[in-house]
Amino acid sequence: MVYNVLFFNRVVCFFILLVLLISPAESKEQPAKLINEYSVEKLTAEDGFVSSEIYSIIQDHQGLLWFGTAENGVMGYDGRKVTLFEFDSTSTNGLSNNDAGNLMLDKKGQIWIGTWGGGANLYDPQLGHFENFIHDPQRSDSVSSTRIQTLFHDQESTIWLGSYDKGLSRYLGNDRFVHFNKVKGDDTSLSHNRIWDIENHNNNSLWVATSFGLNLFDKTNQSFTHFFPDPTNNSPTGANEIRNILKTSKGTIYVGTQQGPFLFDTVSGLFTRLKNQKGEIVDQINSMIEDKQGFIWFVTSKGLYRKSNSGSQIEKFDLDNNNGLRIVFEDSSKTIWVTSETEGIYKLIPHRKFKPINSDELVSPNGITTDSNGDVLIVSSTSQMYKWHVLSQKLEKLTETIFSEKNGYAGNRLLEKPIVF
Repeated sequence: MVYNVLFFNRVVCFFILLVLLISPAESKEQPAKLINEYSVEKLTAEDGFVSSEIYSIIQDHQGLLWFGTAENGVMGYDGRKVTLFEFDSTSTNGLSNNDAGNLMLDKKGQIWIGTWGGGANLYDPQLGHFENFIHDPQRSDSVSSTRIQTLFHDQESTIWLGSYDKGLSRYLGNDRFVHFNKVKGDDTSLSHNRIWDIENHNNNSLWVATSFGLNLFDKTNQSFTHFFPDPTNNSPTGANEIRNILKTSKGTIYVGTQQGPFLFDTVSGLFTRLKNQKGEIVDQINSMIEDKQGFIWFVTSKGLYRKSNSGSQIEKFDLDNNNGLRIVFEDSSKTIWVTSETEGIYKLIPHRKFKPINSDELVSPNGITTDSNGDVLIVSSTSQMYKWHVLSQKLEKLTETIFSEKNGYAGNRLLEKPIVF
């Protein structure tokens, strides 16, 4: 019901402010104020995090966070306390090595752990049991290496392991693996045996990041095609050392190299270098993610950066210490986690975002409320009613002027400032 209140002139400005509505759509970036979009907290050993050398973070189906460390095994965190899983020489079903920096959650909710010295582990949270996959030189189908660099569960539900020096492996089940290596003189084999990252291309192929180029692996033909950001460099250094692959929700491919991030065109096979606001290379990429708003985050040797979700601009997010950053991760609550080898763990908690409704028809709005669907009802100063559809971000006019001569309100000066309940 619409009412008139004469004294409402005093609070017109208040209602103008209320027109700034919480918006689920992509927000427009304001480069100079990136850090103002988040509250920053830091977690350290005082909070139970016994190691700051954290090389991976995952979140399980129960919402618990898991941190893979380079020296203290695996840390589980429920938001209040940290539970530590470490190597125990007396246990037959425990973690195989404390250098357990590489974690991957599979589609069954089990946690795969790549260690640096103890092969791979598979942890079942329901049973609290670790299954160990140890390299056995007497078995050609054992895990290929004691040092596992990365793990991946593809869209065909196959588990893949990338090693430090023994190429790519596919898990067959029952502690059996099949291996793919660089073969000298064979241009269809891997371009390098150090595997940094793995990502889906389609059902039949995978992208594989190596120390010497990006590889496209054809699962049917079991062959590799090689792509290089710097074709003139024939060594596993610089831009050709590819440490990360990110496939975004729109299908865009980013690669993180020793010399910064590149966009990769899967059709032409060409790489486009991305630079910061000053036109500088942002240096070695340690980690990349796409957050739930579509922003791309880069952890580099020079600090933390975020790329616009609508353009090519890359902006630095200054922390109190920008050195030694390793991993960036977003949890289900949209909190961004950034690990530092020297400072602990940074939590970037997003502030609630607001979006103005820009419409000439809403000059001096005089009433605002929500309906049962969560959409917003607005009454203008001329007593016209509008609906703001939150999901579609569209403004709909519901009525013409309510307090009009046609409706019998001509000349009634008490009916000038409508509000809505």
